[in-house]
Amino acid sequence: MAQGRAFQVRQVIGGFAVLFILLLGGNSAPANAADICNAVALIDIPEATTGYGLKKGEIDEAVTQYNVDRNGDGQFCSHGGGCYPRYIVVDGRKVEALRLTNCKIGAAEPPIAGLPDDDTTIYGIDVDRSKNSAADLKSDDVDNALLNLGMCSACASNAAYLYIHSPASKCGSKVADALAGDKSAIDALQTDPDYCQVSYPTPAAPATATTATPAPFESADAPAVAPPATSTTETDPTTLIKAGIAAAAILYFVPTLIAFMRRKRNARAIFALNLFLGWSFLGWVAALVWSLLTDGTSEQV
Repeated sequence: MAQGRAFQVRQVIGGFAVLFILLLGGNSAPANAADICNAVALIDIPEATTGYGLKKGEIDEAVTQYNVDRNGDGQFCSHGGGCYPRYIVVDGRKVEALRLTNCKIGAAEPPIAGLPDDDTTIYGIDVDRSKNSAADLKSDDVDNALLNLGMCSACASNAAYLYIHSPASKCGSKVADALAGDKSAIDALQTDPDYCQVSYPTPAAPATATTATPAPFESADAPAVAPPATSTTETDPTTLIKAGIAAAAILYFVPTLIAFMRRKRNARAIFALNLFLGWSFLGWVAALVWSLLTDGTSEQV
């Protein structure tokens, strides 16, 4: 009973910690690891940096930033993906191609020290809290809170998932303690512990309906025709060619094999004769005869 009450207290304190983050963020908060920001294609968008385009109505998921170059052309970029233009030119007119559905463009981010200025301004993407469900907002807020505690992006996503879906698990309890300010819990989560690893369930493939194919009409007077027999022992021509080359190579070096198997003193000379003159019939026969002669006989020849 005492452990159950302590767990509930941790959950309540953790909830207040997340609520504090929401209050600080006002009506919008930066989109970080949860990546709940999406954009919809208003028209067909041709291939861009991603290597493939978007069809009208398709959703570009996990939008995390908006880049504007020196010419004023903007692109929405996704976490782990590519970038798509916000506007494209169609028949000489500049047309909006991509529009955020549940988020909005935020403030410009300061340039990163040490990187060359490429005349591109990067804007953050803020979550529009009025256009997202409570469940998505909770996941995003916990995710961002864990990021602020020093967890990596994937680690924070896993821990937030377990905190929400398995609050009584070891990871869920540890996250609650960390959100409540427990230093040891924060240190533990920063190491990406094994108990916070998540194997997300793979959605089952939808069952496909099968339609029976009606049998073709057959006349009662028509003789039954058996389908042609198909051969199951067809041999790949490439396999036959490879086998023929291998057999020819073995036959070509038979004199050399015999010489080395008989430990001939002149085995190397026989190999040279076989290698360089074996292509001619006389050279191959000479190498074969030499390999078959005894060492005493070969000296007399």
